Amino acid sequence: MANKEIEYNFKSKNFLILGGSGLIGSALIRKLANFKAKSITNLDLRKYNHTYKFYNYINFDFNKIVNFKKFIDKTFKNKKIDVMINTLYPKFENWGQSSFNHISYENFSSHIKINSDSFFWSSKIIADKMKKNKSGSIILMNSIYGIRGQYLSAYKNTEIKENMTYPIVKGAMSNHVRQMASFYGKDNVRINSICSGGIQGLNSMTDKTLSKKFLKNYNLRCPLKRLANTDEVVDAILFLSSNSASYITGINLPIDGGWTAV
Repeated sequence: MANKEIEYNFKSKNFLILGGSGLIGSALIRKLANFKAKSITNLDLRKYNHTYKFYNYINFDFNKIVNFKKFIDKTFKNKKIDVMINTLYPKFENWGQSSFNHISYENFSSHIKINSDSFFWSSKIIADKMKKNKSGSIILMNSIYGIRGQYLSAYKNTEIKENMTYPIVKGAMSNHVRQMASFYGKDNVRINSICSGGIQGLNSMTDKTLSKKFLKNYNLRCPLKRLANTDEVVDAILFLSSNSASYITGINLPIDGGWTAV
């Protein structure tokens, strides 16, 4: 029988959040706490404090992914992972010099590696652990540029440049989701991604407030004429985490105000 409403039965679920101290991750943790998740573990370099009784922050450097499996096996030795959500935005100081005209091979290769490690390899490790329990949900933070090329007119006369590496990584993520879903489906492990459009807040490339010119350019292209707010993205993540999404796997879900529809 179909659900009459979304079933947020998080009281029985242990959540692992990778990058939970950022804009999306911290909002996600607050909502999971409100829904009284069984436990929430946040792995990040930056600390995010929360008073929720079953919240735990652990410092982890995803540039050292070689230690990830051993760390997970030890940390979750006596506790299963029901949902893993990866909201990381891994980058180095030279991320802002990643346009086609300025990128170096070192910049390109280092960002390809840290993103591949922190998204693709980590999800494989977690899926293998979930496989033993015959259940689990993995959600990766993707982008509209995982399913479309960058719309360069949005950056015209703004502080933002096109980025050679970003669409490559996000495009690979979209197919990683499909391949993982194909392989782990028999084990009742679901994997999906959220292909978000622009989100209100700081520019992740410059760590400054988005300019009025960029917002004007962006809104001209977006059917809903605005950026997403964090709750709109987080609510989609919560849905894919829930039992109401039990028959959904292998999708790259646009949360983009219609950006990819036109």
